[in-house]
Amino acid sequence: MNNIFRRYFFLIYALGFTLVLFKTASAISFEQQLVGFSRNIIEKLKGVGVDKIVLEVKGDPSMEGSSPSSIREILGEELRKSGIKISRTSGKMRVTCRVEITPTREEALMNLPPALTVQVKADFNELDNPNVGAVDSEPLLLMGSDEISRFLGLPFDQGTPGASQNPAVNAYAMPKQSATQEIARTNESSPFGIGIWRDDRSADLTIEEGFAFVELNRNDEFGVKLVNDSSDEMGVYLTLDGIDSHWYQKKKAAWIVPPKSSIVIPGWQLDGLQSKPFKIVPFELSVAAREGADVSMGSSLGVIAASFYKCYKTREEIPASDLITGSLGPNGIGESDRSVDFKVVSVERYFGKLRAMVPVRYERP
Repeated sequence: MNNIFRRYFFLIYALGFTLVLFKTASAISFEQQLVGFSRNIIEKLKGVGVDKIVLEVKGDPSMEGSSPSSIREILGEELRKSGIKISRTSGKMRVTCRVEITPTREEALMNLPPALTVQVKADFNELDNPNVGAVDSEPLLLMGSDEISRFLGLPFDQGTPGASQNPAVNAYAMPKQSATQEIARTNESSPFGIGIWRDDRSADLTIEEGFAFVELNRNDEFGVKLVNDSSDEMGVYLTLDGIDSHWYQKKKAAWIVPPKSSIVIPGWQLDGLQSKPFKIVPFELSVAAREGADVSMGSSLGVIAASFYKCYKTREEIPASDLITGSLGPNGIGESDRSVDFKVVSVERYFGKLRAMVPVRYERP
């Protein structure tokens, strides 16, 4: 296994990843809308004198396989900026945010809308006073396919054949991934895919309820294969249970995959020389649990996802059309006790719009 992973691949850090938001006079990004809602939560907490909380974000019950981890990340960042501490297990108050999506999947299937509306409802609970109150967001508009895919964790490909004007809305209404025995893709014609590498070979993949699925058992160690069959260099963000694969380095980073090629990521990258293989562990030992995830979040867990972006060496190269618009109990993904050699080199790239997001489930909802 080590021989396979002893390769030199390129790594781009978040410092080189610049988001260029395309704005109009009548619309702001979903992220900006969410930041505005976070201020209401902050005002509520400061109004009752609370400066330390446990934060939970639960996905829409109808969105099996989706992940609200990006929503949690934005809310958490704004809360920390305001001086509110977020604890994994203890705090003066528990803030539970529930995500509701309009229209429902059934309604969208009958009449595909151009966009989705998201409402976030925050409940505030203290141990000795379980009904402190609630704050509901205004309806938040999710418009672009890249936004819908990133924030709801849906399979998406910019070139989906036969899709409506918004391919991610199609994926919301009826997820329908494609998988050969070894590689999962958003659809059969997509040049982007991921596979699971286990015991020196590719693990078998199947399709269940429209999503790619891999059977992984507790204590299994594995790597993730990133496939780029396009003619462009791609930057790929790899997340496991919603956690970036560079978690040990405490920063987000994307893997650079050259045109017409693939790479295998062996595990959590420790530094520029080594990584710890991904491993299926009891949920309480998982990286997600250490980051404050709760097993009751359900749809946030059990998903390995790769988001593909076209790379540009300078900002000026990005065309206007590619600017970003906006039993045993449950398992989780932890790390192996051993390390493997995996040398990486840092380079700088700028990204255009999300081209594809390919998820693979390893836990059934």
